This record gives sequence, C-alpha cells and structure tokens, in this order.
Amino acid sequence: MTFTGFAEPSPDLYEFHTVDGSVIFLHEMECLRVAYDPIHLSLELVFECLESEVMDHPMTVHLLFEGAQILRWLTSGDSLPSPDGRPSQAGGQVSDLGRCGDVFHLSLLDVELEFSARIVTCRVRRGIDGEAHH
Repeated sequence: MTFTGFAEPSPDLYEFHTVDGSVIFLHEMECLRVAYDPIHLSLELVFECLESEVMDHPMTVHLLFEGAQILRWLTSGDSLPSPDGRPSQAGGQVSDLGRCGDVFHLSLLDVELEFSARIVTCRVRRGIDGEAHH
C-alpha cells in the first residue's frame, strides 16, 4: 500500500487512507517503535493493533518519513528524550498539522513530536500472519 495522506475528521479521531481504499485508525493502535536517524533524516514509526472495535482485523503499520526534520520533541513522566528507537507507551496518534503533507504531529502517552518530512511511505501487514502490502 502507498500512503496517500492524513485526514482529521474530528479532534480525537485520526486516520489515514491507503490507495486500495483501506482506512487505518492509529488511535486504536499501540506504538511499538519510534526511531529517528539524524544522519539519514528518517523517522520510523511502527504501530500494531491486535483487537479493535473499529478495524475488522489485526494489523501492523510501518510508517517511514524521509527527509524528516524534528521540530519539537517533548517527553512526560519518567521517560527520557529518546529519538533513538526506545519504545514509547501505547496511545498513538499521527496527524497532518499543515494539511499540506509536510508538517506532522505525533502524540503518544509519553512523547509528543512535531516534524516535517518530504517523503512518506507506508507498509501494512494484515492479520497476525498476514500479507504485507505497500
């Protein structure tokens, strides 16, 4: 599947649409990985959902933002600033603040992140042993 853009239908519900017409609700998913590579300017986010009232099957979503520049990185609680791949707590949302595909906001329970990116790609794996799509 290819990432085509974020939509924000309501303040508390973030989703994105893929080319094949699928809708993925990141607020229903657990964030497994947040990794920023400052040398290659890439930000990797991995979300997983095993059960959901909104989505009809388990899935794993791998988002890669290339040409990523971190604008703001805030942490809360006992977590440390860690754009190096340390897992963040569940409760992920990603939204497109600028609605033009270049400024994004990531909100988890223990970290908030604003960043820009030039290229966004998405891989989705459906089901527990499901097939990967781009």
